[in-house]
Amino acid sequence: MLEQMMNTYALFFDWNQWVQVLTDPVSWGLILSLIVMEGLLSADNALVLAVLVRHLSEDKRKKALLYGLIGAYIFRFIFIGIGVYLVKFWFIKLAGALYLAWIAVSHFKKKAETDEAKPINQQGWLIRTFGLFWGTVITVELMDIAFSVDSILAAFAISEEV
Repeated sequence: MLEQMMNTYALFFDWNQWVQVLTDPVSWGLILSLIVMEGLLSADNALVLAVLVRHLSEDKRKKALLYGLIGAYIFRFIFIGIGVYLVKFWFIKLAGALYLAWIAVSHFKKKAETDEAKPINQQGWLIRTFGLFWGTVITVELMDIAFSVDSILAAFAISEEV
């Protein structure tokens, strides 16, 4: 398993792989589909993250979001490598499909309710342990991890190619 994951990560740094992908029109269609899908899935995520950092000063707000963005890229890189291995199992695909269907159904069920994000609990364990700024950054990172699950599952539904 570890060897397959390392082979997947090696493709990210293989120049020939990039040339092959960027010169293939089918790959461009997949990339465009992934960009549109990620944009649709990320619209509400951006709102939630903005609410999570609104209690910070303007300069710390930007830093927390920047750290969150860096962490999101790192975690997605890790999860894509793991996902390329896990997507080979039919029951993982089924679980992912059921999860995505549940997200869609629950979204439309809640449409009638108010969909208001709650601000961060400033008396919570993370804030008491790491301070206001780093507790907020950790909270943003945890939310990024949760948000990446549906994006990566949907990406693997479009293509199993790295």
